[in-house]
Amino acid sequence: MAAGLCRGCGKGVCRQCAAELAGGLACGPRCQVTVEKMSASLNHFSEHEAEIDSLMGRAMQMQATTPKLFIHLGRFALIIGAFVTLFMAAFVGLLHQPITSVDELGVLTALILALGLLLLRMGRKFQQDPQEIVPIPAPSDRTVH
Repeated sequence: MAAGLCRGCGKGVCRQCAAELAGGLACGPRCQVTVEKMSASLNHFSEHEAEIDSLMGRAMQMQATTPKLFIHLGRFALIIGAFVTLFMAAFVGLLHQPITSVDELGVLTALILALGLLLLRMGRKFQQDPQEIVPIPAPSDRTVH
């Protein structure tokens, strides 16, 4: 009759074969090494839990500022696109140059304006659903088994 499950391989272990370790039961020498490594890893995690929580807190703060960054970058790109458009209009109007001489600049302006609109849209979307960026579990959600 099985006394428990081996923490290393998941097989049932009888009382005679079971080796009780700090990390759980093991069925044999190979699994004993595995269980000891798992236990050491969990101990290492619990030793550094405060540091991990601090890093998680900083990551959550950064995640909160990401939508604002996207919105500011989008606005900046739209302003640059508007200035380039005004420059093109002044260049064509003042120098009476045919519009074909500024085709490359027009394409660049269109790309800058499109980038600005895309960044604004992404920023607003992330404001509505911040978990869409990268879901970060709260420190209380993490459990050690």
